[in-house]
Amino acid sequence: MEKAPFSLNFFPMRPVIRKESKGVVLSISPFNYPVWLALGPMIGAIAAGNCFVLKPSELSPAVSGLIAELVPKYLDPDVVRIVLGAVPETTRLLELPWAHILYTGSGRVAKIVCAAAAKTLTPVSTELGGKSPVVIDPKCDLQTAAKRIMWGKCVNAGQTCVAPDYILVPEDAQDKVVQALKATHDEFYPTSPSTAGVFGRIVNHAHFRRLKGLLDRSAGEIAFGGETNENDKYISPTIVKNVKGDDSLMSEELFGPILPIVPVKNVDEAIAFINDRDNPLTLYVFSQDAAFKAKVFDNTLSGSAVANDTLVHCAVDGLPFGGIGPSGSGYHTRKYTFDLFTHLRSSLDSPAWVDAIFGSRFPPYTVRLFHVLSLFGHAGDAIIDSIGKEGVVSQVTPWCQVTSPSTPACQWDRPEPSSER
Repeated sequence: MEKAPFSLNFFPMRPVIRKESKGVVLSISPFNYPVWLALGPMIGAIAAGNCFVLKPSELSPAVSGLIAELVPKYLDPDVVRIVLGAVPETTRLLELPWAHILYTGSGRVAKIVCAAAAKTLTPVSTELGGKSPVVIDPKCDLQTAAKRIMWGKCVNAGQTCVAPDYILVPEDAQDKVVQALKATHDEFYPTSPSTAGVFGRIVNHAHFRRLKGLLDRSAGEIAFGGETNENDKYISPTIVKNVKGDDSLMSEELFGPILPIVPVKNVDEAIAFINDRDNPLTLYVFSQDAAFKAKVFDNTLSGSAVANDTLVHCAVDGLPFGGIGPSGSGYHTRKYTFDLFTHLRSSLDSPAWVDAIFGSRFPPYTVRLFHVLSLFGHAGDAIIDSIGKEGVVSQVTPWCQVTSPSTPACQWDRPEPSSER
């Protein structure tokens, strides 16, 4: 329970905010981080007092099966349930009314989830990813930038919702960026990334073919990488330069180890390029210039805004994680997951003697009471509005703005108090 901010008008009523569980909530988690994104929401929901149903991804069957096996051994099945399956099982779950749904995945499926939830008026929070851009100031520390960008792109073979999706850099600095990325690549992988255990693989053949198709149709120039092996679901870390805005690699979130570079004239063109597209889950900027960073962040909109690093903001204590618009809605991780699954219930306990002060809210209404009510701020205004709509006090003259030269236009004029009771 949390006390409401102090108000001179209402503190006798002891207003508080009761933090209560929402009920039975559902989380639909993705394949790419099958433990963290399954158990993290579970912890927050249980901590908030809810019962929790988890639908883990069918694309990571080994981990999902292990969770379904272990959770009932250690947690009360009346509190937590695991539902395995694919589209039919998820469709059935979405037909049920829930206190809240958290969906993590693609925007395409999110539309299906939200449409189904609308039929039962179930509130939904989504974490959807999108194309997270990297804006590079050519004056930045390119060696450090390249290392952190390549790491953010190569972790989990690029299958991370906040992975750098494309780079925006001035045309005359593109080759320098490519050279720095190539040097970092060779440092990360002194032997071939295709060697077993060295680099991750794409989750399944369907996603492999999707990525390979995007790469094959690209009109950009492969600077390095580009090796693929469908049998092994392997795609090497790949940099593609001279990519245009209408290129196949810019048509959707890549979710793989392919990183396009889009050359621009200047930072203003980079900002316009970002704003012409859906709001990304994360926006990265690499620069040591405070004005450069501020210009990009202040003129764009994204779920998070990160300077001079990638991915790590998801792990920072105290920061909310979530998108905006097409990249998601709502916030979670740690305390924010608790808040996501918590109902804020307004409450107060009003003693009888308060009517000695606030008794003017009761009819019959007079002009004198009208003036008394006006002293109670928003609460009094609400009653006045109600009175006006009902036409109870037709003799009250509405407030009018004073526009005489002797009185500032920001002041308001009221009718003089009457002796009427």
